[in-house]
Amino acid sequence: MYYNSNMKDKKFIIIGAGVCGISLSYFLYKNGVSKITVFEKELLGSGSTGKCVGIASIQLWNETDIKLARRSIEIFEEISKKFPHFKINKNGLITISRKEKGKKYL
Repeated sequence: MYYNSNMKDKKFIIIGAGVCGISLSYFLYKNGVSKITVFEKELLGSGSTGKCVGIASIQLWNETDIKLARRSIEIFEEISKKFPHFKINKNGLITISRKEKGKKYL
């Protein structure tokens, strides 16, 4: 997320309390912004966020995607420690490579 210290004095209105809206409000607040209003017509996470599986996997072959996935998992773990009702289930995964160049990603 792009963040500028001048943003602390601004007022933010966020439409939607799904994963994007709540994540944005969380990170704005974490960076010192205190004037944040989130509008949601239903319950928190009741739209498409609450209906998806939400799989975070590092089973990728592109270096940038792997870094992004690892950082996403770190953020999920950070949030789950801070908010106990935010649950993460780690189910495991087997990744197989048939080519030599795939070894470096395993």
